[in-house]
Amino acid sequence: MHLHISPSVLIFPILLAANACNLLTPEDPPLEPKILNQTDFAWDELDIAVKYEFIQVPRIDCPKIQSELTGSGKCLPKTIPIGSGIECPLEYPAKSLFFSCISGEDAPIVFARLEWSDNAKNIDFSHPFGPCRFAQAGPLAGEPPRYTTDPGYKVCLFEKTPTPGSLRGQEGSERPAGMFIDLSQNTLSMEELNKYITLQFIDAPAAFVMDSRFLNEEERIQALKDVLTIFSFYRRLPATPSMM
Repeated sequence: MHLHISPSVLIFPILLAANACNLLTPEDPPLEPKILNQTDFAWDELDIAVKYEFIQVPRIDCPKIQSELTGSGKCLPKTIPIGSGIECPLEYPAKSLFFSCISGEDAPIVFARLEWSDNAKNIDFSHPFGPCRFAQAGPLAGEPPRYTTDPGYKVCLFEKTPTPGSLRGQEGSERPAGMFIDLSQNTLSMEELNKYITLQFIDAPAAFVMDSRFLNEEERIQALKDVLTIFSFYRRLPATPSMM
């Protein structure tokens, strides 16, 4: 006599065993967010002055900033038109930080860009940056190109920072340098922008920029110290309703 066993009877123990395994095997932990938060340790390690005891002088160590930021595991290499650097995703209402360092002898060249989320509003830059002066020229200002590859500029140049914003270059082909707000993607008119700027706040799209490529050696040393002002501004940034 043959004993007939229903397939459902065979499947039931297998399901019980599978469920038991699920109970014994913990779920995978959630992935760590790839955002460089305001409180992350990386910001605490940004000591850019290295003391050379044998010659008794400090030297500015620009690559140290890049090393500490990439060491966080949240910043990745990126290349933009000005060159190679690293990019870090940031907390809202900020969006990202791009940092590039070209080492020289004692006066490395630094470029940093703190981008704001597209819908961020009422970004108060009165402290620590203070007032800035609006300037525009070239295609971004609705004018003809000043030279063959001219993108133009639409910026607000910080006037009282240790590395003030300024226009550098030959007359007719100047470019913004130092510390400034990049408003190239902002569609507000010059009159509307000036109204906001007078009150020392701005709506995105906007970016805070430090660009020392066109500065002299002494100015580049100061710029590298001053770029930390952008970092500390992000660290203190409150995500308040007025910025949303």
